[in-house]
Amino acid sequence: MRTPGHDEDLAVGWLASETDLSARADVKAIKREGAAASRSQGIEEAVDTVHLDVTESVVIPKARAYLTSSSCGICSAEVIEATPSQRCRCRVRAGSSPAAGASVGRRHA
Repeated sequence: MRTPGHDEDLAVGWLASETDLSARADVKAIKREGAAASRSQGIEEAVDTVHLDVTESVVIPKARAYLTSSSCGICSAEVIEATPSQRCRCRVRAGSSPAAGASVGRRHA
């Protein structure tokens, strides 16, 4: 998630989670291209795009389809409120394994 309008932060955060990016200095440049600019280049389903230029030390993952959400989280507030209130708590005694006498208790919140 990100604050609306902070697409650059979302892109850098994604890169940090998917690569070995270790410092801000690894990102040489950040360029945001709005959907209007993409449409002018003939891209029909244009979206805002963030281009990141990184140092050679950052190993870029192999090309594959990535999808990330830029939602701020407000849209799913109803889902959080609808979460069931019952929860199950599991406890395992130190030095034991589930097969060797682990204790599983049920506690309703």
